[in-house]
Amino acid sequence: MLRADLTDEVRTSADELLQLSDTLLERIRCTPTMEFVVSKIRVHGDYHLGQVLWSEGDFYILDFEGEPARPLDERRLKQSPLTDVAGMIRSFGRAAYAGLFAFASSRRSEFSRLETWARVWQVGASAAFLRAYFALVAESLFVPRVEKDRDALLRLFLLDKALYELNYELNNRPEWARIPLRGILDLLNQYR
Repeated sequence: MLRADLTDEVRTSADELLQLSDTLLERIRCTPTMEFVVSKIRVHGDYHLGQVLWSEGDFYILDFEGEPARPLDERRLKQSPLTDVAGMIRSFGRAAYAGLFAFASSRRSEFSRLETWARVWQVGASAAFLRAYFALVAESLFVPRVEKDRDALLRLFLLDKALYELNYELNNRPEWARIPLRGILDLLNQYR
């Protein structure tokens, strides 16, 4: 996809990310060495809100075949469950913006005003999910016990997931590329 083919909104975010490309590369290169031992487990591999069903007072998780674009051998590997946690956190961003896009499609002037509220919902939903998840797995062997290590690992998986989404959206729904772009920019700005 060429830059000129992007919408103005997507191009603005893409330009902002390009200006921070050195920061992005530095963030990846300078990730501190993490000195902890955790177990890897089988993970969902494509965990997001669309894979969760609420029925008869309980949650059901669907479709354990992993991310379809990844090779089967890679999908079968045991991994950190934080890859799935990152997928769900990114999913909250997509859900917030999907609703906002749908509402603002016929009311463009409302987008900027309501974007703040979409982001508030995204941050709140993510925080509630993380609190519940980490409380549940606090003594497990598959999540780093030291919060600083756990959070650093999660940030890497969030960045990986957002970059994967960006590639997907640019190739399939370019107008939606602003969602992962915003996520990448937020991660970079959060930890400068």
